[in-house]
Amino acid sequence: MTWRGKAKRITMAEAKRRCRLSDEQVRRAREMGFFPHSLVARIPAPAEHWKPPVGDWIDGLYEKRQKDAARKQATTPEQGLPPTSDGCIPP
Repeated sequence: MTWRGKAKRITMAEAKRRCRLSDEQVRRAREMGFFPHSLVARIPAPAEHWKPPVGDWIDGLYEKRQKDAARKQATTPEQGLPPTSDGCIPP
């Protein structure tokens, strides 16, 4: 027989303490849409030496998303330019 009690809800303050996150890392995690339980679940076990700490993982993901967003924004044509006489948007 399995125990079917309520799962304990984890607050972001508890996740910050357990994952040893800074205020900036918590802000970034929230901005990316992470929930506290997903951050706590990402804490590496002692046998997982290859896994980075949660704070480093958040920083790496955030930087990667910022680079991808900047590259995507740079490759899209600007929407504010008026079309030329032949109907094309100038380069």
